[in-house]
Amino acid sequence: MNKIYRAGLDVGSTTAKITVLDDSDQLIFSRYERHNARVNELVGSYLNEIEHQLGQVSLRLCVTGSVGMSAAEHMKTEFVQEVVAATVFARHRYPQAKALIDIGGEDAKVVFFNGKSMELRMNGNCAGGTGAFIDQMAVLTGRDRKSTRLNSSHIQKS
Repeated sequence: MNKIYRAGLDVGSTTAKITVLDDSDQLIFSRYERHNARVNELVGSYLNEIEHQLGQVSLRLCVTGSVGMSAAEHMKTEFVQEVVAATVFARHRYPQAKALIDIGGEDAKVVFFNGKSMELRMNGNCAGGTGAFIDQMAVLTGRDRKSTRLNSSHIQKS
């Protein structure tokens, strides 16, 4: 009988990322590349490489990302909105986390975890990773501009 692996594909505005996990949640394949607006070609190469590396296997595939809905429709597979997918993962893998920050190619999001509730904030499109976003996050987290300089005390090791 064919093995069935779980795979996640994120197709964003500039890159496509894929991971494949075995039944023990071990990462057995991953790729992350710019798609240069050739999404189908890149995703096809990922799938060919998976087949070459793992042989004839079945994938239970879930797709996310700003361009992912189109890819999911093309492949006739499940689509989950990217912030929902990231939030579910973060809550499961890092239950102690207070926030999740997702800086994408076109926008940036922050999800605050407040016990059982969550609050999502997002900057305007096409400003992802800019000073405007960093300034907005400083205001939302109650920090002034002078205290937002990153140093090693701000980084939590996992």
